[in-house]
Amino acid sequence: MKTKTICFFILLFLWVLNVSASELREIELNDGSIISGEVISLDNGVYTLKSQSMGILKIDDSKIREIRKKRGSSVPLNSFAGTDIQSMTQSLMGNENIMKMIMGLQNDPEIQKILQSPEIMEAVNAGDITALMSEPEFRKLLENPKIQGITEQMTK
Repeated sequence: MKTKTICFFILLFLWVLNVSASELREIELNDGSIISGEVISLDNGVYTLKSQSMGILKIDDSKIREIRKKRGSSVPLNSFAGTDIQSMTQSLMGNENIMKMIMGLQNDPEIQKILQSPEIMEAVNAGDITALMSEPEFRKLLENPKIQGITEQMTK
C-alpha cells in the first residue's frame, strides 16, 4: 500500500508542477521573514528563487523553515484525501536526491501520457487510490524503475 501512496503522491506532485509552473510560493525563513517568489531549482542544498521585488536569490535549505503555496492558490494541496500532502511535500522538498529524481520524471513520455489521462487525473484530484489502481496505466507506472527508485528513497 505504501508504494501505491508514494506513486500517487509523485503523480500529484508532477501534476501540481505542471499546473502551477511558475506559480508563486511563500518561502518562510528561519528568522520569520517571508519571501514571495518562484522556486526555480534546488541544487546542492541551495534553492534558487525568483522574486519580483528582489530578483534571483540563492538560499541555503538550512535557512528555510517552510515553502508553501501562496495564499489564494487555485490548487488546494490539503484537499487530497488519505494523504498528508503537506508533510510529504516538506519531506520531499528537504531531500535533494528525491527532488532531482522527481523533476527528472517531468519530461518522461510515460508520465506525460498519464498526466494527460482525464480518468487518472480525476482520481489523483479526488485522492482516490482505488480508482487509480483500476487504471492499467497507473498499475504499469508502479513497475517503472524510476518510480521504484523514488519509492525506495522515500521509504528509507
